[in-house]
Amino acid sequence: MVKKSNKKGLDGSSIRRVPTFDIEDFYERINLLKNYCTLIETQEEEFQILMKNQLLVSLVTTIEYHLKAFFSYLIDDMDIEPKNILHEDSIEINLDVLKQLKTSNLTKGRIITAHLNTLKPSKLYSIMSRINNLDYFNWFDNITNSSKSYDEFRNLHDERNDIIHNFIDTQKSLKDLENTIVANSNICIHLVVFTQLNLGIFEKNWSSEKINRHYNSSFKSPPITIDKFKTITKKFRNDYVPQKPYFKK
Repeated sequence: MVKKSNKKGLDGSSIRRVPTFDIEDFYERINLLKNYCTLIETQEEEFQILMKNQLLVSLVTTIEYHLKAFFSYLIDDMDIEPKNILHEDSIEINLDVLKQLKTSNLTKGRIITAHLNTLKPSKLYSIMSRINNLDYFNWFDNITNSSKSYDEFRNLHDERNDIIHNFIDTQKSLKDLENTIVANSNICIHLVVFTQLNLGIFEKNWSSEKINRHYNSSFKSPPITIDKFKTITKKFRNDYVPQKPYFKK
C-alpha cells in the first residue's frame, strides 16, 4: 500500500494565477485609488470611514499583486538564482505541474513567486536585499534622499492588518490617505526601476546607452544622476554582508 503524503505542494492553477508584469496597469490602479479619495470626500461621515478602510486594504493588495508580477518577471528576465529568493533548499510541486511545463507558461519565475505566497514587509526586505546584493531599504533611502521608507511600508501593512483582523478603523484623514498612496506607490515603482538598474549595471554589463534609456524612460524627473546612483550602489554592494533570511513563509 502506497502511503499518501499530507504535505501539499504547488499546483498548476496556483502558479498560473501569478500575474503578468504590467507597469501601466499599476499606474492605472493607483490613479483609481487617488480618484477614490475624491469620491470619499462627497459621502457622509459614517460611509467615509468604511470607504477609507477599504481604500487602504485595496492599496496593499494592489502593491502586493504587482510586486509578485515583478518578481516573476525579474527572475525570468534576468535569470535570478532561486537561492537569492527563497530561504528553503527545495520546494514541493504537484505532479500536474510537470505535465504542463512544456505546454504552458509555468516558468521558473512563476513557480518561485507562487511559492512565496504572501509578501509581508520583512520578507520583502530580505528578498530585495539578497537580489540586489545590498541592504535594500537603507540603500533605497540613500538613493531617493528619503528616510524610513521601510517604516512607511511596514506601517501601511500593519494598519491593513488591524483593519482586517482587529476591526479597527483608520484614523487617517483624506489628505493622509493621498500621501500614503503616493509614498507607497513610489516605493513600489522605485523598487522595480532601481533593482533592474542595479543588476543591469553591476551584473549584466548593460551598455551606457541601455542604462540611460532605461533610467530616463522610467522617470519624468530622475531623483538622482546615473553617476551618483553607481557610486552609492557600489558602496552598498561592497559593504553588504549576506545574512540568513529572517522571515518565515
